[in-house]
Amino acid sequence: MSKNGPPGRLTIQVWDRPTRVFHWSLVVLVILGLVTSEAEGVLFWTHLAAGYGVLGLLVFRIFWGFLGTRHARFAEFLHPCSRPLSRVGLPTRSGLLF
Repeated sequence: MSKNGPPGRLTIQVWDRPTRVFHWSLVVLVILGLVTSEAEGVLFWTHLAAGYGVLGLLVFRIFWGFLGTRHARFAEFLHPCSRPLSRVGLPTRSGLLF
């Protein structure tokens, strides 16, 4: 938990720093790749480096998804469909997809 929010309110950060850095780095590299997609010469190599950077980030995220902190793990993403459906009052059928 963090106390950096407004006075009297407690803010909770869900994503850890490595996950945030991953997301923003991915955004920057994808934009860089799009901008340099039709480039030649030195900018072609920038485009190539951006692509390898995205590949490296994806490998890191897969690694971090299994071994990272609690909220960064892929196991936190996997919940049965019945949980959110039951929270909003919809009927669920056990044994089927939902």
